[in-house]
Amino acid sequence: MRNKKSAFSLIEISIVVLIIGILVAGITQSSRLISSSKIATAQTLTQSSPISSNKGLMLWLETSSEASFASSESSNGAAVTVWNDINSQSTSKLFARTNAAGLVTYKAASPIGGLPSLYFAANTTGMTLSTTSASTVASPIVSAGFTFFTVYKEDSNAAHSVFYNGSATTNGWGFMNNGASIRNVQTGTTNHVAATTLYGTNATISSGTFDGTNIELFTNGAADTLTAATAAVATATTGMYIGSKDATTTGAFLGYISEIVIFDSALRDDDRKAIEAYLGKKYGIKVS
Repeated sequence: MRNKKSAFSLIEISIVVLIIGILVAGITQSSRLISSSKIATAQTLTQSSPISSNKGLMLWLETSSEASFASSESSNGAAVTVWNDINSQSTSKLFARTNAAGLVTYKAASPIGGLPSLYFAANTTGMTLSTTSASTVASPIVSAGFTFFTVYKEDSNAAHSVFYNGSATTNGWGFMNNGASIRNVQTGTTNHVAATTLYGTNATISSGTFDGTNIELFTNGAADTLTAATAAVATATTGMYIGSKDATTTGAFLGYISEIVIFDSALRDDDRKAIEAYLGKKYGIKVS
């Protein structure tokens, strides 16, 4: 009788283990389906976004499109060496190339909407915008004006650069944390600091415009009050850097960056808002 009970118990245990295995497999498969669905939706939103319908698109770096990365670098945790420009308005694509191996990695389901993102590790030297020959190119942004959009999540509130276009001390411009979690557009040696609004640690959409005289900065669609609202931007003479100021650890960014879009002029408010709405819907960020 004892042997029969023992045998019966072993059968019961086997059935339970099998059921648990089936449930785990089902949950795993469901998670993969949800992730795939999110990426497919993001890709559809990207393809139908209002970005390409606006003239003067100079750069579009994005993380959900298949064209953004080599297939070998688009698996979770993979070291990324090149982030491809998906600008459909230009036949001469640009490439953001990692300056130091292993410091920029692909995250398949990041804290930014559960979508793919690039993670910039501590003390990263960031990425440099390059040509296919891997040589650093001059700034793609003219001095007459600009509009930028970027989606990111910080893991540190220390001073750092999301991107910088040109030399951070003499010319060009960039978007960064000016220290103590304060947003800042820097033009040459002038800081245009958000007077009251802080970064925080949530996923954020920041956008900014410059029409040749006036600087504007927006956080999730809401206008920031700046300490200096006018500027004159000199033509940048060096490259563009992402996640740092100058391809060194100066201004090293720590956290996630999912999208960077740059135009060579100040977009109209309606066009800016349409792009912010696209980014908000795509990444699940509430936009004002």
